[in-house]
Amino acid sequence: MLMNSNGTVKSTVEINDSTANGPALHNNDEFGISVADIGDLDGDGIQDIAAGAVFDDNGGTNRGALHIMFMNVTYTTAGQ
Repeated sequence: MLMNSNGTVKSTVEINDSTANGPALHNNDEFGISVADIGDLDGDGIQDIAAGAVFDDNGGTNRGALHIMFMNVTYTTAGQ
């Protein structure tokens, strides 16, 4: 999420099961029930995030999962 200098939200990006390279999710996984800024784990200068999916079934029914997402930045110019 990008912030304007006055603290208002400039833009957001949704991460869901159709996001390129995103997590494989199901309707009841509750992906994003918890989210944390985990710093720049891969050293590319961009903060990475961790998101919980408390009812993820990978590995067993409702065992839950923690998704680590190595973020990137895409810059666009208005009108392009």
